[in-house]
Amino acid sequence: MRPRSPFRPRARLGLAVSTALLALLAPLGSAQAQRAFDVERFSPAPDGDGFLSMPGTRTPGPGRWNVALWLGYAQSPLSARLADGRQTPLVSERFGGDLLFQIGLGGRFALVLDAPLVLYQAGSPSTVDGGPALPTTVMGDPRLSLRARLLGEDATEERDRHEGEGLALQVGTTLPIGATDAFAGEGAAQLEAKLLGDFHLLDFGVGGTLGYRHRFAEPQVLGVRFRDELTLGLAVQVPLMVVERAYALAEVGAVTDAARPFGLASSTAVEWLLGVRARVQDVELTLAGGTGLTDGVGTSAYRFVLGVSIAPRVHDRDHDGIEDGRDGCPTLPEDMDRHLDDDGCPEPDNDGDLVPDLDDRCPDEAAVLGRDLDDDGCNDPGSAPAVPLEAPSETPAPSEVPAESPASSDSPAPSEVPAELPASSDAPAPAEVPGELPASSDASTEPPAAASAG
Repeated sequence: MRPRSPFRPRARLGLAVSTALLALLAPLGSAQAQRAFDVERFSPAPDGDGFLSMPGTRTPGPGRWNVALWLGYAQSPLSARLADGRQTPLVSERFGGDLLFQIGLGGRFALVLDAPLVLYQAGSPSTVDGGPALPTTVMGDPRLSLRARLLGEDATEERDRHEGEGLALQVGTTLPIGATDAFAGEGAAQLEAKLLGDFHLLDFGVGGTLGYRHRFAEPQVLGVRFRDELTLGLAVQVPLMVVERAYALAEVGAVTDAARPFGLASSTAVEWLLGVRARVQDVELTLAGGTGLTDGVGTSAYRFVLGVSIAPRVHDRDHDGIEDGRDGCPTLPEDMDRHLDDDGCPEPDNDGDLVPDLDDRCPDEAAVLGRDLDDDGCNDPGSAPAVPLEAPSETPAPSEVPAESPASSDSPAPSEVPAELPASSDAPAPAEVPGELPASSDASTEPPAAASAG
């Protein structure tokens, strides 16, 4: 009879422990693999030039930046149907947000960083995958994107209203650092390219997007494998006439399998959103809500989002160095000629002599009437006495009185009485002599009796 080895019980114990550990770790690894998928389908636009989730084609401009914080609540973004027909929520509710930063690179490029966070979520995925409880607060995979405007005005010059058509290309990647056990991170990078188009006129806007998302890993959730995807979207913006700088927005977005577009219900997510946006100086506030239109993974029963964006800008539409708030002429640049340069309005004739400064050789000294013989805005030496243009004489000189003007009611000076005026019938002129009067047809030709001889 062979003696028993003293090491065999230890080997058996080690094998038993190893088997138990593998039995425990296998469900954990399987559960983590089942949860390495981001169920969040809403990704907000980086600024107010876009719509809700769809970015606009315009970029901020050279060195201009903005930050935004979006918060959102989604009800039942991921559910599963058990073998007995019962519906169980793997993620019953999620409250999260996105912190965004955007900076303009030149007049046609912009760099965007989006950091998603899950602030609170609830669910019971362990009933399906046998794994641990769902983590409550986790971080998602950040996204880094570069947008280039291909068609439309560039953003080198800041404008109060952005109008016309636009076409842009946006490319980006995710950074796989998010939690892979909470339906927030995927553990592998994704590449995405989007073609963006929009048109704006008088605060009305319409936009659309078509994108392609490539996955380096293909996560599998509840037997559904998620591969490369197509992304589509349509959006409309309408100004609210009753409120200044307020807008209504509507948007429809879809994500579907690229190999079988809209062919697999489980991998097709379609949602609509309706919201309002208000702008107060450099701050924008957006509130929106909507529901899902399909039952695909990531489609919420309903969703609400709230966004606040801050875009510090120096508002100087005429680029004269005087901000619009204290610029008397915000659309006309100051001429900066050391004459009233603080009011923001150009002064085309500083000295008021009716000779424009561009043609005035003496722009700060008023030319006077009769001394600017060559109309160059300067007083010429040896010319007629100065009579300022801005203060003409109210009483014209005697030589300027028209001959046909009626006599003044006041008695004119004797030298001013015209020689041809007839004598008054009531009183003889002072120089009249009886002997020089013409003979009257009624008077006698004989001399008066007092003049006859005695």
